[in-house]
Amino acid sequence: MRNNCTPDDKDHITAHMKPLFPHLALLLAMLPLRAVGQSYCHATESDGLLIITLPDHCTMEFTDRRPSSDALLCIPAAFTTPEGTIQGAYTIAGQMHGRYNGHTKVSIAGSTFSLGSTFTTANGFQQMCLVRNRQPIHFRDTSRYVRRALCKSSERGPAFIVQSLKPMTMTAFARLLSRRVHSAVYTDMGSYGFGWYHTSPTPTYLSTLYFYKQNRQTNWLVCRKNAE
Repeated sequence: MRNNCTPDDKDHITAHMKPLFPHLALLLAMLPLRAVGQSYCHATESDGLLIITLPDHCTMEFTDRRPSSDALLCIPAAFTTPEGTIQGAYTIAGQMHGRYNGHTKVSIAGSTFSLGSTFTTANGFQQMCLVRNRQPIHFRDTSRYVRRALCKSSERGPAFIVQSLKPMTMTAFARLLSRRVHSAVYTDMGSYGFGWYHTSPTPTYLSTLYFYKQNRQTNWLVCRKNAE
């Protein structure tokens, strides 16, 4: 195709385009530094707590299969017995396993969860309830450890993870959570507490002291981005 622009025409076009380049550079600088459609967790510290919120359009899952490192979040959920099995009853893909141990049943549903005496979804596990209807639970145990919980701010609100920034009793942790959450259940910590979350393509690790014991973990709560 023949170019019919004269030198004068080209100078005229260039002169009108020059003012656009600063605006184009500004727009490019404002674009998020991540792949299109990708999002990550968000972590903040407040009131002695690490709060990890999950991205929009994600799904949680309780699983007994070791997750791959591309999961946006991965933490141990139910307790593990000394024999290396999952403690309590649990359900995966609607199949019931284990035995009821007296703890609350946690039913996973998309990006949220519910608490009760029975499972209401095809995916869930048992754990100790810390906060129910904004009321903290009292515990006799006075030992102090770093604590972690699965929480939500309202009855149907999205789930998020909270971890204490210093060792504390279970009762103190429950009281601290009750100031800001509607419901909370404990998640396994201590020597089985290793996990991670992504605020970028590089994971941030939790309970790194017990990295070497991750092969003894039996179950996980995982969050993954929904398929586009």
